[in-house]
Amino acid sequence: MLRMLFTICAVAALSYAASHLENAQADRATLPQWVRTVDGWEPATVLSTDLSPTKLPSLHPFLVAGFELGASLFVLLAFPGSATRRAIAP
Repeated sequence: MLRMLFTICAVAALSYAASHLENAQADRATLPQWVRTVDGWEPATVLSTDLSPTKLPSLHPFLVAGFELGASLFVLLAFPGSATRRAIAP
């Protein structure tokens, strides 16, 4: 049990570190002054550099979580497990 908890914490820490390093690299990237396009060489200001999402998600995460919780409860109530225990022979 302790080994599994340690593994989960290690994976979470490595995931956070990788995400942080990817974002740090993205912040350092700068566009050159001139870029090659299909129309020839143009100033970099022609290209859109706004990478932030302008549209909010259409579904709120709590709404999706509610649907998942409802579906889980429905399946648990619709298909109950067997309550019989089998004796293990030595």
